[in-house]
Amino acid sequence: MKKKVLFVMNNLRCGGAENALVSLLQEFDYSKYEVDLFLFQKEGLFLSKVPNEVNVVEESEEFRYLEGSFISTLFSALLNLRFDLFFLRIGVAYLAVSEKNPSIRTQKSWKLLSSVLKKNQKKYDVAIGYMENFPNNYVIEKVMATTKIGFVHNDYQQLRLAASLDYPYFGKFNFVATISKQCLVSLQQSFPNLLNKFVEIPNTVSSGLINKMADEVISLETHSPILLTIARLQPQKGIDLAIEAAALLAEANVDFVWYFVGEGSERDSLERQVKENNLEQNIKFLGLKENPYPYIKACTVYVQPSRFEGKSIAIEEAKILNKPIVVTNYNSVSDQINHLQNGYVVEINPESIANGIATMLSNVNLQKQLQANLAQEMTGNKTNSDILTQLFL
Repeated sequence: MKKKVLFVMNNLRCGGAENALVSLLQEFDYSKYEVDLFLFQKEGLFLSKVPNEVNVVEESEEFRYLEGSFISTLFSALLNLRFDLFFLRIGVAYLAVSEKNPSIRTQKSWKLLSSVLKKNQKKYDVAIGYMENFPNNYVIEKVMATTKIGFVHNDYQQLRLAASLDYPYFGKFNFVATISKQCLVSLQQSFPNLLNKFVEIPNTVSSGLINKMADEVISLETHSPILLTIARLQPQKGIDLAIEAAALLAEANVDFVWYFVGEGSERDSLERQVKENNLEQNIKFLGLKENPYPYIKACTVYVQPSRFEGKSIAIEEAKILNKPIVVTNYNSVSDQINHLQNGYVVEINPESIANGIATMLSNVNLQKQLQANLAQEMTGNKTNSDILTQLFL
């Protein structure tokens, strides 16, 4: 008899965790597992890549009352005689004013959402919350399952979450997985009484699929060296630092065009920053791309200017495509990149980022050496679902 497995995720809009989840689902042995996927919002770039064997559960209608227009959601709740949703929206508005830390605000909003969510009536062998906060909490409070697994896809201490709010949930999981050694240490330091709960499960990356999709023909219409960054346009990813670095490169007459693939809350302010620095010819925001791999294949240097990461899927993809990589020295970088072995590590500031890029662009021999090292490192190297499926047994 097939084991019944449930994955819970916010949405599949974009991002490393969403990409990793879809890659993981593509590796499942569906002769052994019956898989459901619950999304709070049934939308996103990666939704079309979910295998047909996966049953995508209908989205939570209640979730939109967390994010929708204040007046329209209140009116909708009253029109449908959903007074619970009316008070949910009032509570969310109060939190927006009373709690200044957005991470803790999200944690606290779970209790409001939980109060209006129905329990999942299906019994599962395994239920997996594939992201911190709502997906994890949903698995604990709303799902019946023999084994429950949570996930944290980032350095917990960098997320500015309140450990006291997560502790009751983490304590009820059979396992809480995270994606790198540094992220594992961060969890262990944050929850010293739960050390036996935490395991490392690297994100799934399919090298064969990436190489195949990278062959799609694109036109970037430039003869300049190409820099590329794939990231959500949010403060964590350091795009503002990248723009400052680009200004320094332009001032030094370095020839380049820097493409950014991704979307996020900071796009408007970042575009203003580009204009203020007269970098419209050097920096291009491409938005979301269903297939970003041809852009990685086309670039001269891949740049990751993040302030912090868990384990970057984009870096792993650039490594698979043997690209010279410039990356900032955030806490978990050594889990993926060693300076001058398989990439070039710089400090988390515009000057260091600019110097690293200039060094890489001007030194073709360094590029070739790093590419050769990557080719040797990545041969036959693919993370997969084996560790996760072992936890089902």
